[in-house]
Amino acid sequence: MLTEIIFVFEGFNARAAARVFLTLMDRLGHKTFYVQGGDWGSYISSLMARYYPPRIRGLHVNMYFFMLRPWELFKGILIALFPFLVRKEEYRMAFPLKKKIAMILQESGYFHMQATKPDTLGCGMADSPAGTAAYLLEKFASCTGPEALNSEDGDLTTKFTLDELLTNVMMYWVNNNFTAAARFYKENLRNVFSGRNEK
Repeated sequence: MLTEIIFVFEGFNARAAARVFLTLMDRLGHKTFYVQGGDWGSYISSLMARYYPPRIRGLHVNMYFFMLRPWELFKGILIALFPFLVRKEEYRMAFPLKKKIAMILQESGYFHMQATKPDTLGCGMADSPAGTAAYLLEKFASCTGPEALNSEDGDLTTKFTLDELLTNVMMYWVNNNFTAAARFYKENLRNVFSGRNEK
């Protein structure tokens, strides 16, 4: 499958994906076009607009995507731990971090696994359709809303039909491309701390 071929090799990050999509549009005969992105696509389409502005007629994203430099992240954690470093009004407005940090710790394990061990995780997904479904549908539940996490079935069918959920799982299972998709996290995280995505 195309997805597997594209994403498996080392170094294929959001910037490389932007170049692939531009090449695809060239081959389709479109010199200028609109782009829309969600999730990683928000970042990819933003890079397309940033690095190739004459080609992009308009940009729409449904997820604001930004990468903190290590110093900015450290500064945010420092202020969260020592609020006296800023004025109370600024702290209340910009750093309601206790709840956010708790949520991040509870819900970001997938990001850490995919960014550090995509091949290991991919072996388990390739070997088990039930495992693939459990892994992916848990993310659907956590993204449905905080109340879904306490529900027995994750409130999945309140927002999605069973066909929609199964279709999403099957896109990964049938094509055997979970590892490739997970590796995208690793390739992008590698570049975040070096600043290579920004150059």
